[in-house]
Amino acid sequence: MINSTLTINELSQFSANNVLGYYKGVTGIVAAGSTTNLDYLVADDCFITGGIFLCEGHIFGDNVTLQVVDIDNIMGFGAGTVLGEYIKNWYLQSDVQLQFSENIHYPAKIKAGLYLRVIYASTGSNQIKASINYRLHKARY
Repeated sequence: MINSTLTINELSQFSANNVLGYYKGVTGIVAAGSTTNLDYLVADDCFITGGIFLCEGHIFGDNVTLQVVDIDNIMGFGAGTVLGEYIKNWYLQSDVQLQFSENIHYPAKIKAGLYLRVIYASTGSNQIKASINYRLHKARY
């Protein structure tokens, strides 16, 4: 649904009448010593309530940043505008695959046509497998 008028400020307002669970996973390969974007196009107006980030082949010093980006200028502020940054330079633990599992108690609305972006900064000499699972909920109206 595009241009939903639904406003939700807290999880207690979620119901089967106003949102539909729509968890989405994104995965990619990060070249050694590079910075790589993992982008996901939000096709329907959604609320996000967190996510899980995993990686393999990483080293201490690698980090991630999570953003909402208007790649295609649908909001009119210019192509590539960062509309929100929710995690900045989260440094990864070198000895585990599960890096974080975050649940927020105040859902954030993401309009259709915007992108959820993970920026992965690799500092080592290994190729990295990176995955994020978003906790999304489609707006029903």
